[in-house]
This record gives sequence, structure tokens and C-alpha cells, in this order.
Amino acid sequence: MVEQELKEMIRTRYGSLAAFCQKINMPWNTLDSILKRGVLTGSLANIKKITDELGLDMAALANGELKAPGATEDVIVYEVSRLYQKLDDDYRRRFSAYATRLKEIQEEEDKIKNGDL
Repeated sequence: MVEQELKEMIRTRYGSLAAFCQKINMPWNTLDSILKRGVLTGSLANIKKITDELGLDMAALANGELKAPGATEDVIVYEVSRLYQKLDDDYRRRFSAYATRLKEIQEEEDKIKNGDL
């Protein structure tokens, strides 16, 4: 259920639903109602507040998906990109090296699975 995923995303990013409500200037009971009764029950203005703050596509959310606007990637890709942008140059180099190594490990494991080694 997308509402549960949304709730988990909010808690992960903001620590609590109340902190998120404060950030977007929304009464807690409004957010609680949307999460309990479904995103389709919320007003367009309230859903827009939520999706704008979280960087989600409103249409995708209405279809039960947590996706970044205008992208086909899922929210994880969007989040990784957002985090990368916040890193300084040294940590970006480390991030890239780590991602490259992860890809190499995946390729090695795929070869083992396929009997290519």
C-alpha cells in the first residue's frame, strides 16, 4: 500500500510525521487522515504539499507509485542523486569509486551464477 510506503519515507527523512507536518505547514490530523484513508481522499492542495516536499510525482502517487517527477526511475534513484548533489568533491569521488566497485562485484557474481568463471 502506497500510504504505508509514504509514511515510512516521511519517518525516514523527517524523523516523525509531526516534524514533516510542521515542515509543510499541514495539521497532523490532515496527514494522518490521508495516510489512513488513502492519498486519493486528500485535497489536491494537500497532496501537492506532500509531493513537492518529498520530490514525488503527483500522478504516480495517485497510481500507487513513489516516483520522482518526470522520471522513470524509482524514488531510490532520485534519493541517491539528491544525496550525491549534497556531497563535496572528495566525497563524490569516494561515492563514485564505491559505486564502481559495487558494479564490479555484481558483474563477478553474475559470472559465477551463469557459470562463466
